[in-house]
Amino acid sequence: MKKKLVAIILAFALLLITGCSYSPVKYKRISFKSTSLSEEFEYLDENTTVVNNTNASFSAQLPIYAIAERGITDRERQLILDIFEFPTNPRMLEHDGNRLSISLVRQTDSSRGYFDMTEEEAIEQAWKLFKQIPFIEGEYECIGIRQRTTRSDKDGKHTLRAGVTFCRVLDGIRVTGDDSCTLTFDGSGLVGISMTLFEYTKVGTMDLVALEDAEARLKSPDDLDVGTWGEQPYKKVDMLQVDRIAIRLINQYAKGCTILQPIYFFAGTATLEDNSTSEFSSKVIAIPEEMTYEE
Repeated sequence: MKKKLVAIILAFALLLITGCSYSPVKYKRISFKSTSLSEEFEYLDENTTVVNNTNASFSAQLPIYAIAERGITDRERQLILDIFEFPTNPRMLEHDGNRLSISLVRQTDSSRGYFDMTEEEAIEQAWKLFKQIPFIEGEYECIGIRQRTTRSDKDGKHTLRAGVTFCRVLDGIRVTGDDSCTLTFDGSGLVGISMTLFEYTKVGTMDLVALEDAEARLKSPDDLDVGTWGEQPYKKVDMLQVDRIAIRLINQYAKGCTILQPIYFFAGTATLEDNSTSEFSSKVIAIPEEMTYEE
């Protein structure tokens, strides 16, 4: 009798479980929206041709990483000042939780001379200095010069300062967005450093939007940059030739996103309506919509 009662209870419990619908955890969706985004997309339409020159393929699933701030202590701030022989009171010093920014000069100052290294030389020098920071944790990659301050005069355009940026790498995938470290150089050497540090914890896995579905959205992506668009007027894009596809993980913790979210990053050559060409890059969010919500 007892065995029969237990069997009935177990069967009833199983019925309850199978009868309940599963609701996955939802995360705030990352966003690349800007005031000019809709204007930019007017230059892509159904007549734009997309040509994929890659043989890219990706895993159907990725780990989910929860984001937490990695605080920078007062002692670690002082270590940076000591290691790079910065003065105790530099021109600019900002330190707030997991953010630290130090600069020896003001933006308009050219007294230390113009930046004159090649990008390869700057990357080599930046790596040597970056490796001296004792509290940097995890794997990083250098993505080159991403910031320049320039000045033009009768002799032409000069670079006052150039910032070499390092990005975190998880599972072989670059993390971009709020997480980065930049070393800035001018004609006399290192002139500043800025960093925002985070800790990441695996909390599960997620399905990835299929590559073919992301590619189908290249005419209406989540973000788009065409190099020549800085020169008005904008021109229609006749063809997007995709030469490179990668997965990136985006940190938008400052916007309330508590996990790293994947995107497909497309890059290649855009052919414009006047037959001129330009480099382009495009982002398509790769986290399934059913896992996210928008405010």
